[in-house]
Amino acid sequence: GGGKGRERGLALPGTRSLKKLRPIAKVGRPTPHRQRERPEMHLDDGRAVPDPTIPERFAWAHRQGHPRYVWPEVEPGAWTAACRSVEAAIAAGLAPDASGPPPHLDAHPDALAVAAFTTGCGALLGRWLEIGRLSAPAPAREVLLRHLDYGRQRADRLSRVLERAAEAMATEGVDVVLFKGGQTARTLFDEPALRPMADLDLLVRPAVLDRAEAALARAGFDLQIRQREPERSTWAPPGSRPDLHSVHVPHPDNPLTVDLHASLARSYYGVGVVDPGLPGSEARAPLPDAPASVAGLEDARLWVVLAAHASEDLHNLQLVRLVELVLLGRSLERSGAWGTTSALARRAGSLHFLYPALGLTHALAPDAVDPGLLAEARSAAPARMVRVVASLTPGTAQRLQGLALEERFMWARGPAEIARRTAHMLVPASAGGSPVALARLYRARAYRLLRGRVRLRTDQPDRTGAGS
Repeated sequence: GGGKGRERGLALPGTRSLKKLRPIAKVGRPTPHRQRERPEMHLDDGRAVPDPTIPERFAWAHRQGHPRYVWPEVEPGAWTAACRSVEAAIAAGLAPDASGPPPHLDAHPDALAVAAFTTGCGALLGRWLEIGRLSAPAPAREVLLRHLDYGRQRADRLSRVLERAAEAMATEGVDVVLFKGGQTARTLFDEPALRPMADLDLLVRPAVLDRAEAALARAGFDLQIRQREPERSTWAPPGSRPDLHSVHVPHPDNPLTVDLHASLARSYYGVGVVDPGLPGSEARAPLPDAPASVAGLEDARLWVVLAAHASEDLHNLQLVRLVELVLLGRSLERSGAWGTTSALARRAGSLHFLYPALGLTHALAPDAVDPGLLAEARSAAPARMVRVVASLTPGTAQRLQGLALEERFMWARGPAEIARRTAHMLVPASAGGSPVALARLYRARAYRLLRGRVRLRTDQPDRTGAGS
């Protein structure tokens, strides 16, 4: 779901090269001839087989030096403009004093399809259209209502996977905490379909992790990855396939996994760790529409987890993750729990790690962030981090076309942390100690450099034609 596509397992027989669509540069402006031969968009993918252009898309993206932007039929500048339109509609729809006519969203439908997918907000906007909270012309309505339809189908599949995993672990006496998107989809949004996701995050106590993993294996789940610090393993549900079906809608058959955690700690690229700690049994929150053996995190701990995740994954931050921080922040305000949350955030680790999430949530909805906590985190943040966050907007924080070295080092304060960050960049944990994975990573970096996708500063003008 969302924009979290995986390239693994995309080798499909019978791939065909399609050259029918001209890429969108700006609506109404002709496209240079050299950019016309691109894979065709498969927007309405209701077939049982994946979109056959997907392998070609990933191959093209790697050659261009932006391996995560796989939509050659939509120029990145048009995608960014559509993301800004989505951001404006979301901000207006979330405004606490909204009155008068509903906000109007108008964007080129092809660019909007990609923006709705990458921001993770397509289903939410579709629901707002359904209840009259948003207006849009017919082509845009079609795109967003399709996202809502697929989102509901995918939510049903996620619910079935959760039930199977929870039942397997319950037979071993293992209690489970569902957190992150799986929890917020049930507690903050009108229906689970409005918070798309690519995985279900389940937390168990470290002492029972082995039993939980054994239970999943017996239930037919297939181990994909195991990580030791912090302890976590990733499992594919029985009968699932690794092939992406669509990169335009949250297709119910797009890959999904169960991520089994024994810790809530999050590491910041070798520089530091934010760890809110494990909840006690009294701190677990009941969850609607979930198996009886599954609980959630209490709001304060959930906020720290979500903010830490959003900040750490800033380069790929989907707008929907800021929406959930807005909704949760307002819940904390109503319950008078910001004091407890702020204290937990301070105990969890350096506050400056949370500043990107705080700053961008405040930009989307100023009333959804405690002003004292925001000021404290900003004061603790390095100047590089403050500059990076100031250059972004909630809808454009996700940058799939390039990277800036300033952002890669924004976490570090002082020579020792810069040295640790450099070491992590040279041999990142994502390579998993695999020489093959490391070679693949360096190959992708070489393409980025050759294509001019690497900049020194986040606010430096993009001269590659990839958009900002």
